[in-house]
Amino acid sequence: MKVFSLLSVLVWLVIASPAQATAGTWQSVAQELDIALNKAGDAYANGDIKAAKKAVLQAYFGIFESRKMEAAMRTALGIRHTYEVESQFGQLRKAIKNGENIQTIRNHITTLNAALSQDAATLDEARIPAEVFEVNK
Repeated sequence: MKVFSLLSVLVWLVIASPAQATAGTWQSVAQELDIALNKAGDAYANGDIKAAKKAVLQAYFGIFESRKMEAAMRTALGIRHTYEVESQFGQLRKAIKNGENIQTIRNHITTLNAALSQDAATLDEARIPAEVFEVNK
């Protein structure tokens, strides 16, 4: 599986133009995720559970998946690693649903944001272009 992933990344690097592989692409996505997840934490701290849940879902579906970071991670970092990061989104949603204390929620957010930031840096360093994952391109 690792050989396939590495081969896929190398092929994409060969066919991707330098303009497509702009530095900071994935880090900007990770920053958007950081803002959205912290918004969830703030809503939770203010007692707005519905808004907290909505913010986590928006981060996952509206940013992580729709901006193709999940696809890039699966390809470049592996399915298992990506699943572990995705499960952190689930753990955060579950902690919110279960009414965990705010420090637990903040810890989940901090851990998840750190993982996303690190993965984004790895994707940017490998020059994985987001355009590769767009349909009909």
